[in-house]
Amino acid sequence: MTVCWLQAATYEEVAALDRRRAVAVVPLGATEAHGPHLPLSTDVIIVEAMARAGAKVVMEEFLEGEEVS
Repeated sequence: MTVCWLQAATYEEVAALDRRRAVAVVPLGATEAHGPHLPLSTDVIIVEAMARAGAKVVMEEFLEGEEVS
């Protein structure tokens, strides 16, 4: 199984995905102020890291022997 991050993928790469084995992980985070010392995307940065870590765990635990990238 290959990990495909939609934000970096072309439409051709997305079209080539095996839809029978595809799982979508959609990280959603607020864009809001957390004070003058943090970027507006703080929540997005955190949730993207959590989604990547979660996807890696799922692949390692449930798809043993598959490619993890």
